[in-house]
Amino acid sequence: MDDRDFIEQMGAAFLAHRFKRASEALVDDIGALLRQRGLAIPGRGASTVLLLHREGPMGITEIAQRLRLSHPLIVRMTGQLVEAGLATTSSDPRDMRRSIVALTSSGHAQAASLEACNDDIERAMSEVFDEIDLDMLTGLTKLESALLARPISQRVLDESRTETMP
Repeated sequence: MDDRDFIEQMGAAFLAHRFKRASEALVDDIGALLRQRGLAIPGRGASTVLLLHREGPMGITEIAQRLRLSHPLIVRMTGQLVEAGLATTSSDPRDMRRSIVALTSSGHAQAASLEACNDDIERAMSEVFDEIDLDMLTGLTKLESALLARPISQRVLDESRTETMP
């Protein structure tokens, strides 16, 4: 059996796969850290909790838009937060189809503790970036902007058009 990392060998074409692996590893590790610190916030729910803590109750669609995550993911995350006693959902009196998510008092208390934990995570991530000699946040911001301006699919299409021109 070959122990080499197949996806790593595939190069830049599989960058999204490697980002997802790294992201999942980070989220799982940070989730474990949060549990060690006595927080009931799921690692994948931290951004939702902080958004609701800082900006107040809002609808599922608005949360998804603000975090730039999928609606189904936010629905699942909200369910986990409700199950953990950190949030409640209620129907919007102006539009009964719309669910409003709000933190409970426990959710707000946990969010305050999460803010302090984030400072420690920020320092640890900064140490990693120094260790690998890469300003990952700036690079990622530039990558997101470049892909938003001109997605990979468009770049490949443009290149294939150039190659077929006489």
